[in-house]
Amino acid sequence: MKVILIDDEENAIVLLKTVLQETFPEIKNMYAATDLDAGIELIHKYDPDIVFLDIEMPNHSGLQILDFFEDKNVNFNIIFVTAYNQYAIEAFKLSAVDYILKPININHLKEAVLKCKKRIEEKEVSQKLEKLKKLTLNTLPIEVPNGIIFLSYDEIQYLEADGSYTNIYIEDGNTKVISKTLKFFVDQLEENEFFFKSHRSYLVNIKYVKEYVKTEGGYLIMKNGTRIPLAKVNYDIFSERIKRLF
Repeated sequence: MKVILIDDEENAIVLLKTVLQETFPEIKNMYAATDLDAGIELIHKYDPDIVFLDIEMPNHSGLQILDFFEDKNVNFNIIFVTAYNQYAIEAFKLSAVDYILKPININHLKEAVLKCKKRIEEKEVSQKLEKLKKLTLNTLPIEVPNGIIFLSYDEIQYLEADGSYTNIYIEDGNTKVISKTLKFFVDQLEENEFFFKSHRSYLVNIKYVKEYVKTEGGYLIMKNGTRIPLAKVNYDIFSERIKRLF
């Protein structure tokens, strides 16, 4: 963890730093400032996990800290450490994790830091889930005999029905033969408008369509040169889809 201490009393900084070093070995980096302006510079520079903040300081009150982040997300936890008890309500309005009075009670300090650690861990889990969600939204998991492969939608050129199997043609020229019907993939990809069922045997990724030819009943030419039929009954739907997407 990274922390920043902002207090106009250097002795208070030294004491707090010592206590934190002895109590929380996971705090690897600590930086200190004796006024809010310098503290804000450190926050921008080091992106801390926790900011320990005094309130009554020269030039600016610690309660003004969020005024410097109006247009930016506040990604750090705030713990006020002060000799004044009358600001507690205002401090918690700023979503402070805790409000510790000087002289510091070690147990209270431990509780405050543990609250921050829990918030940090929850945030990390949330970010990982969000990342996984984004990955899942753009990825097609496919069961194969030896496990599961994950294909990005963007690398799938088209899918071709082959009885109870489906041939998936990949951007790199490879083909995956999957023991699922084409309907299975049509259902899986129905919310992605770039995938269009041009014919009962084909599901194409419109991103890989190079040309539409009206002759010979109508067909699509893919970027790899493959001709794929476009059924007449699907032409109007295809045309509207193209206009909407491009």
